[in-house]
Amino acid sequence: MLVGLLMLGCGEAPEPKPKLEESSPSPNASLDLQPGLSKGAALVLTLEGEVSVTNSSSVKGTSATLNQFLSPGDSLETGQASDALLLLTTGTTLSVGANTTFVLKAFSQDDFNEGKAKVGSLEEEASSSTVLIDLNVGELVVDVRKLKKKSNFEISSPLGVAGIRGTSFRLSASADSTKLSVLNGRVDFISNDNKQNQVGAEKVLVLSTGKEAAINHLPDAQKQSIAQAVAKAKKESEGISLSILRDKVGQSFKTHLVPSAGNLEMIWVEPGTFMMGSPRGEKGREGKELQHQVTLSRGFYLGKYEVTQAQWAQVMGTQPSKFKGPNRPVEKVSWFAAMKFCRRLTEIESQAGRLTADYAFQLPTESEWEYACRAGTTTAYSWGNGINSSRANYNYGNDPNRPMKVGQFSPNSWGFHDMHGNVMEWVSDWSDSYPEERMLDPMGPATGQRRIKRGGCWGNKANALRSAWRGSEPPDSNHKIDLGFRLALKASR
Repeated sequence: MLVGLLMLGCGEAPEPKPKLEESSPSPNASLDLQPGLSKGAALVLTLEGEVSVTNSSSVKGTSATLNQFLSPGDSLETGQASDALLLLTTGTTLSVGANTTFVLKAFSQDDFNEGKAKVGSLEEEASSSTVLIDLNVGELVVDVRKLKKKSNFEISSPLGVAGIRGTSFRLSASADSTKLSVLNGRVDFISNDNKQNQVGAEKVLVLSTGKEAAINHLPDAQKQSIAQAVAKAKKESEGISLSILRDKVGQSFKTHLVPSAGNLEMIWVEPGTFMMGSPRGEKGREGKELQHQVTLSRGFYLGKYEVTQAQWAQVMGTQPSKFKGPNRPVEKVSWFAAMKFCRRLTEIESQAGRLTADYAFQLPTESEWEYACRAGTTTAYSWGNGINSSRANYNYGNDPNRPMKVGQFSPNSWGFHDMHGNVMEWVSDWSDSYPEERMLDPMGPATGQRRIKRGGCWGNKANALRSAWRGSEPPDSNHKIDLGFRLALKASR
């Protein structure tokens, strides 16, 4: 697992580094919450040799192709004597060397005006963005367009963290060494022992496990090599217009990152109509899961994953869970505690200027949760009517009988992970029987004794993992080791 982060911008590092993404968020790593916010992408401009791409829901990669787009969660791997050139939808280029593996971990970007302007002529990125890249091994030559004030561009490496606003550089990484060669601009590199080094133009930082970092002059041959890679990238991208990039952005999931909760990832859910509950024959109980039509007239953001223990700790400063692990879902939290998390996060993000007054973090309603879980399906589960241990974490007989790290199973077709199993999830509604009539934006009963929980958990049988399944608990229950929640972000009604 990577433990460092090369940060291009001024955000914070993901866990377990205390400085960046998951601990003290950058005040500049903000994103607009208007509907124009989209998932960014990386366009494959050139290929040489053996280059493969693995998407977030695949186990094995497939051969990369020219003009292919990499989306968040995709990884790229080059073989011996192989290379690739990628163009991000911000205008930044990545020249990928041989024997390199990296993951486009996250990429959110504000909408930008399409037009005839060419990427090669850009001095500043097309729009504000947050980019997270994990460089496992190999070499990248990066030409970063000047970042906008609220942007955040981060690249992880095994040995450290750095910050850049707009520069050209080469990063080489292996399990026990990192070399950062800066052609122009400046890079502030923080090693895993929290020592900071400022690497200026035409300087090279060399860091190896167990040794002190050394900064030297960048040899002329290396200057020329980086400059040639940058020039080639500019030439290949100069004919690409912003309108081409924008067209791709518009086809992707709209996403949002929450910096003060460890860059918690959220996906935009479009409004729509669906059949909520279970049809006859799906083991549901009449009244409790009575199938009825629901229309959601407003879209909303929903967490791509269940809220993790690291995210909870960063916002609340506590660690209530029994099954410890920063990337495991938080559990043993009451409904009241989950709501307190939402209020506190809203306050933090609002004060940082990353949240407009008409948006707030909340628990999803029960109908919003099921709508996102089904992702357009009508079957018992979001993938069909059958289930096995390759699909979800539940009491299958040979599963670990504990929560797993979030995201270990393939997402549904809308990009959401662990909607079935792992931990049950609080929603906002009081428990009661469903109505028979069609409903518009249902909020649930006005009062009650128990709050609804959804999705089933690691200790449940398969029936409780169905999209329509409903459970309930008193809202002050804080002892359940199989109950957490998923974050929603919605405009005020």
